[in-house]
Amino acid sequence: MAFEICSQCHSSVFKSRVNVTNDVDEHLRSTNSLPENILSSTSRLLLSIDEDLDGYESEIHRLQIRIADIRNRQERLKTYATHLHSLFSPIRRLPNELLTSIFGYVCVTNRLDVCEYGAALTLSYVCLRWRQLTIGCPELWSKMTIDICNVDDDEVATGGKLATFVNIYLDRSKSLPLQLTFVGVPWHPDSDDSDIPLFTTIARQSFRWKQVTIYAVEISPEIYTWDSLNLPILDTLNLHPLGKTADCSLEMFKETPMLRVFHSRGMGCQWDQDLDFPLPSAKTALHDLEYDPRSGHFYEILDNCPNLHRLSVASWITKTQNTTTVASKPPRILSKLDTLSVALRNQLHLEGNSEDNFLTSILSSFTAPHLKNLVLRQINEWQEPPPFSAIHSFLTRSSCSLKVLSLKQIALSDLELVDPPGSKPSISKAFIESLHSWKRSSIQTSLHPIAKSLLYLSLTAKSTEFDAAVFIDMISSRWIPDPDMAKSLGISCLRSVELFLPQETAVARDAYQPLLPFEKAGMMIVVKYDDR
Repeated sequence: MAFEICSQCHSSVFKSRVNVTNDVDEHLRSTNSLPENILSSTSRLLLSIDEDLDGYESEIHRLQIRIADIRNRQERLKTYATHLHSLFSPIRRLPNELLTSIFGYVCVTNRLDVCEYGAALTLSYVCLRWRQLTIGCPELWSKMTIDICNVDDDEVATGGKLATFVNIYLDRSKSLPLQLTFVGVPWHPDSDDSDIPLFTTIARQSFRWKQVTIYAVEISPEIYTWDSLNLPILDTLNLHPLGKTADCSLEMFKETPMLRVFHSRGMGCQWDQDLDFPLPSAKTALHDLEYDPRSGHFYEILDNCPNLHRLSVASWITKTQNTTTVASKPPRILSKLDTLSVALRNQLHLEGNSEDNFLTSILSSFTAPHLKNLVLRQINEWQEPPPFSAIHSFLTRSSCSLKVLSLKQIALSDLELVDPPGSKPSISKAFIESLHSWKRSSIQTSLHPIAKSLLYLSLTAKSTEFDAAVFIDMISSRWIPDPDMAKSLGISCLRSVELFLPQETAVARDAYQPLLPFEKAGMMIVVKYDDR
């Protein structure tokens, strides 16, 4: 095998012994037999060709190895360049405090099941810096959503992967208060003394429970094997059914001295009948209550919550369950209540009988002299609107300084309006007229305006025949920038207005131009088509 030295790299390069010529073509075309000497030289030439072919094969192999080596160096150089560029990445310039704050938004839920191990654990796998930051921040690990809906029975009963994830979060959250969400009902053996390792482990940390939310078809100490819980700092308890309704025993939560927020949505709550209140140690602490009046014991609970500031009621029980809301007579006085929210459903609006009307029953049951916010919202579509007279009667009886009146997808009935004979009743027009600061309307017949402390107003018009002039007149009557005059009139100055019109509404170019002076004077005004 012949080699020569490369003039560029000074390495040995294969050199062929045989030069390819056209002599063989002449011999192939010859009609005579070849002489012996030519045959002998051809035999030697073939031997040299075989050696050259071996040489070429070796050279190709050497060059392939060389190319592979060059390619590997190229890829390593690209990777090195990528790493160098990453030094200039904006996220690397973020201080640890800001990066940890971002992690806090990512780790709001930390959903855990057999396939997911939560955002905090995922972040800890990215790089050494992120791992050190996440492990060094117990707050990121103190929020867990434990989903056992799709977990195998043996997995829950014996521990397994999910229990491992939960233990990691419990350990890395140190001694911080825990925010826990449980989704699903655990499987448990028939034996009464059998424990579920996963829930037993969590129960041992019950002294750290700060906020607990449970989604289940049934809640009881037996199901979760929580016979005795120590809940000294629990301040928020949310119970939600997996389905339309569910049963809940509150026995395991009765010792909760710091409980401030209790939300029971569609849960039929049960407790020891020897007690007048299911959460006896939380009577004075409870400030925020969401409850379904038709699930029972509604007024008993209210009577035992003297410091209630926020009340949310909605009936999640369907009409087919043949339950009604009985109004309290005389109305109960909720002296510290500042926010009342009522959610309405189609199934519960019973036509023609005001005693069975959910909204009427609720509003006629209370007097709230310090109410600041009233929120009425419609959960789904319905045919009949609620009686506006019930709202008016409630506000008149309470004599409260209402600051926010929110009607979300609530329509006012034409039957509630008294318009001149022969005129076509306009729901939106009559309602807006009722907000005027000094004019009477078909709804507001009193000399005193409703919502005296109204500061922010947001309206979504459903009718394409929205009356811009009436709207502007009402807004101008609420603009009282002089504090002394506003105080003497007893009406707050309107500061912000939002009006969303239907897409198909035909609006004249200068219809809302009269609002420009108020906007220049400082009122925030938004008028646009509703694209939500």
